[in-house]
Amino acid sequence: MEGNPRDPYVERHEVIYQIKAEKCQAFSIESNDYFFFMDENFIVTRLQRNENNRTLTCIGEMAMKEI
Repeated sequence: MEGNPRDPYVERHEVIYQIKAEKCQAFSIESNDYFFFMDENFIVTRLQRNENNRTLTCIGEMAMKEI
């Protein structure tokens, strides 16, 4: 979710991407356009911000062994 840091109300936050995972092992941002999320199975999901809105699109997934 993305929200205004000055607005603490969760119901005003906007969902930009949903992923189902038991646990987040790592999260990283590269140049404000690429996001990396690693789940409990060490699968890394690469996300990219859409140009026309604030949502994210999945570009690909890879295992830590492939990286």
